[in-house]
Amino acid sequence: MTRSAAARLIALEVYSVRKHRLVYVLITIAIVFSVSGCFGRSGTTPGTYTASGFVRDSDGNGIDSVILGFSGGFGTATTDIDGKWLKNGLRGTVTVTPRKTGYVFTPSNREISRPTSSVSFVGSSDAAARGKLKVSLMGSTEPRVRSRVALSDLTPFDPEVYAPPFNSEAKGNLVGRYTPHSVIGTVHGMGVASPNYRLPLECLYTVAEGPYSGVILLPAFDFAFAKGIMYVDYLLEHGRYDFTVVEMEIWGENMSLERTDGFSILSEVHVDLGDEYCDVSFPKELRGKSHGTVHVFQLVDLIPLGKRDHIALVRLSFDHAVDRPYIVNPDGSYVHDLNPYFWECNTRMGLAGYVIYLPGLDLDLSSESAHLIFDWDLFDLIEVYDNGTPDDVSDDLITLRLDNPFPITLRAEPYEELEPIIGDGVQPPEVSELDILFFDLVEQQVAIRWINPPTADFRQVHIVRKESVPPTGIEDGDVIYVGSGYMYQDDDIKLGKEYFYRVIVEDWDGLLSDGKTISIRTDPWEFTSIRAHAVQQSVSVGEMVRLWADGYTTPGERRRAVCRWELDGDVGGLTYDWRNYSTVLDEPGYNCDFKATKPGVGVVTATWGDLSDSVTITVTE
Repeated sequence: MTRSAAARLIALEVYSVRKHRLVYVLITIAIVFSVSGCFGRSGTTPGTYTASGFVRDSDGNGIDSVILGFSGGFGTATTDIDGKWLKNGLRGTVTVTPRKTGYVFTPSNREISRPTSSVSFVGSSDAAARGKLKVSLMGSTEPRVRSRVALSDLTPFDPEVYAPPFNSEAKGNLVGRYTPHSVIGTVHGMGVASPNYRLPLECLYTVAEGPYSGVILLPAFDFAFAKGIMYVDYLLEHGRYDFTVVEMEIWGENMSLERTDGFSILSEVHVDLGDEYCDVSFPKELRGKSHGTVHVFQLVDLIPLGKRDHIALVRLSFDHAVDRPYIVNPDGSYVHDLNPYFWECNTRMGLAGYVIYLPGLDLDLSSESAHLIFDWDLFDLIEVYDNGTPDDVSDDLITLRLDNPFPITLRAEPYEELEPIIGDGVQPPEVSELDILFFDLVEQQVAIRWINPPTADFRQVHIVRKESVPPTGIEDGDVIYVGSGYMYQDDDIKLGKEYFYRVIVEDWDGLLSDGKTISIRTDPWEFTSIRAHAVQQSVSVGEMVRLWADGYTTPGERRRAVCRWELDGDVGGLTYDWRNYSTVLDEPGYNCDFKATKPGVGVVTATWGDLSDSVTITVTE
């Protein structure tokens, strides 16, 4: 039974520039990881290729006796005293994974598909790859009044609130603790708050679907190691830095494109449980992602609370009003009409997810230079219990650690500049989770998303675009992006074309990866029918109703339809901005709002080209 090394530290750095009233937030994520697996036999076959490379420590010294496993049944290779390894007889695309007891490796694995002599890794018994994420703030400071949350509304995060069998001896004995080497996820939102204001963090990347709305494209990155810098800059309306609550919402389950209308949402915890669990398949394990001794789970399926099937989000509030972890809904029930703050305001929320409070602290950021650190201790975060059957590992139970499922703390430190990064002399690995979408809404646009590699000396990525055929390298096509971000929106495109994008990683030595290629066609969206929707069709005078329209293609795919909107009936008005109302909206949009002003019956019609559909709304006193 093996254990991964410790992985910890998510840092959120905040500093302000008063002149422009901007606040930047920098999240630094430090990592350590380890992978092992079950590997098959080796062999050499005429017509196949040879791969080789080195495994070195951070000082460039070779590490001997490292076992490299090759997917596809190609067996293993072992490094010599200089850290060199060689493997013959490979065919097709093969994943190479290094392992040695007590060591972690960067990257965790590499994918190869042709002869190469540069498949190298950096190993350490105390490795940390530092990454950073910049986001920023945008919000309103207008006070709002209503009842507040109180400690009487909360339940202490104690073992008795866990779901069976984790709340009793029925879970059996603890047989192992493990450190996840990868925690891939999507942050739904972040924000800060005080009794006088709330400043939510919003995602920068949107695709316009109307004058005042857009499809939000959420990033995905790795909480255990992320080397990319993500920039999202927003205007801070009132330059306030005395917030006492920091809040974060993390997606707990995977969601497909069909459910999001944007990029798929990811929530995956990857953990190496060692050879003992090589052939064990845990309930709700993501079997398509698991391999060898590495098991992959959605975050929500590791939380030892109730109704995990109905949980989509995990909301964490770091609040100095609590001195220990609390939870609003340990049974996993839907949270209705909750004010999440300890002061009077009319903020109300509903959430299909766990609402958790963790200790925060009084934060004085008036010096304009502060460093807020989210410290998520991933070491031994995963626990395995024998389910009362010590001789049978097939029914063992896996969970987040029961003494503290969310070992995350928040503290403030003086701001310090990051130390310069020294290259390791090894060719960088590729980006992961590369994805692409085409949108034909208000404008036409291609969006590309990826996760930057975990290497300590990652610098930036280059995106090379070419029409009709894939680019072969960094000089074969148009370089349309160079940076350390995680997403790119290409609006310099034409309809009816096929575009290929090669994403190439560069490290601080100036070395380039081979690159990963992805492509998409920009055929215009053609609908055979549209359907208009209303949140509700019976309202009272003074109420607002959200309307939207979907279009359907010949294969039956649903997409957002940017339509013209018109109201027939003297019962109210339509609006995009909640300020200007009319019976006909001048600009097209995917959605709009109806405000009821008089009793009666009105018909709202959405029109897309020659297609239209209507919704009838009844207004009462």
